[in-house]
Amino acid sequence: NGCIHIFEDKQDKGTVDLQSCVISICHSAKRDEMFIACEDKSLKVVDIANRKVLKQIIPHELYTSSMAISSDGHFLTTTSPDKTIRIWGLPNLNVIAADSHHQPKYGEAGLCIAATLSSNSHDYFASGGADGIVKVFARSK
Repeated sequence: NGCIHIFEDKQDKGTVDLQSCVISICHSAKRDEMFIACEDKSLKVVDIANRKVLKQIIPHELYTSSMAISSDGHFLTTTSPDKTIRIWGLPNLNVIAADSHHQPKYGEAGLCIAATLSSNSHDYFASGGADGIVKVFARSK
């Protein structure tokens, strides 16, 4: 129905009306925010404590199918059936990198993005697609 309920210690702390059904949610513990991808193609940033939508963008031509936040909380990676992966700088949601990746099959392309891992020199993330391929990407720090 487009609403999410926020709970703390099993108690309902309130509702956020997103006005569109949710496809994917990613939580940033470092920022106490949720990134929520919706059917209307929007990506909404929600302040958990205040239950308010802070920002809304349209990150892809089609809906966002999956998201992951870097371990340091500085980047959000998104993927979409439009065959693109985007890396967003946080907190401003500015595009750091964009790439076309998986080939479509059965009307889908990029299906999921794995949580990122960090080393001293690189951030790594992986995406899986309907083409049956898993791709691992590295971004220099």
